[in-house]
Amino acid sequence: MSAQITDRVLTCYRIGDPDGAHPIYDSEGARLYPGRWNTAASPIIYTSEHYSTAMLEKLVHANTVMPPNQHYIRITIPNGVSYEVFPTAKFPGWDGKRENICKTFGEAWFAAGRSALLLVPSIPARVERNILINPAHPDAQAISFELIAPDRPIGIRPFQLPYSPTAGPPALRSCETAVTIWPIAKGLAISTLLGTPCDVHSWPLAPDI
Repeated sequence: MSAQITDRVLTCYRIGDPDGAHPIYDSEGARLYPGRWNTAASPIIYTSEHYSTAMLEKLVHANTVMPPNQHYIRITIPNGVSYEVFPTAKFPGWDGKRENICKTFGEAWFAAGRSALLLVPSIPARVERNILINPAHPDAQAISFELIAPDRPIGIRPFQLPYSPTAGPPALRSCETAVTIWPIAKGLAISTLLGTPCDVHSWPLAPDI
């Protein structure tokens, strides 16, 4: 699979604790606790193309409870950075409970150094994408990031707005995102309500789903 090159400035997002054991923009967590797309031998940085997707991914992995002291970083990817898109049609079953297909692909991509970025579908928000960064790739040196509003951690309110079964969820202001959680049979359901994006940088290529 051949890498392509970004032709515009792009942004992606990652949420974490700036006072945690590792920096937010860091692959050590993925080395110690590998995710769907990597193994301990292929430490990568998991990010999302949208802030709302990053929040949803965080909630899913945290069992719908946002950990304390969560902040987000905005990652800037300049043009001229190599990327690859995961071809879902060629790997049936990639989104199953067994993650071996994704791990094998991600590890091979990392080991070969095929590109700095790997674009993959988000499991909980299938039409959205996560951006996997190989920090060991030479192109990754051009990627920068900034911690947004470091004195204002992400609070509970954005994720637990009042919900009425008859009136529906409350209206959201432009650029506001919320996740409402309410009980259903045998568990919880997560509903993502997306506002107008505040910072839109169109990623190349529609996801192959």
